Amino acid sequence: MADEQKQMITINEKEYAVEDLTEQQRSMLSQIGNLDGKMGNLNMEMAQLQAARQFFVNSLSGSVEAPEDNNVADELPEE
Repeated sequence: MADEQKQMITINEKEYAVEDLTEQQRSMLSQIGNLDGKMGNLNMEMAQLQAARQFFVNSLSGSVEAPEDNNVADELPEE
């Protein structure tokens, strides 16, 4: 039978076997992993929002700087 490797974690530069942690400590470890995943998702969403915002900033900037259509009615003097 092959020796099973213990799952290890490093906390403050010291290694611990996960199986040696208390139930409460394993629960906290699970919470940390869950929060890390959520933070990763939020970082991805933030990058998407920033890219979408930049698209609209560029679109607005381009639309106000673009030459207007040469509409004859716009060129008539006001009376």
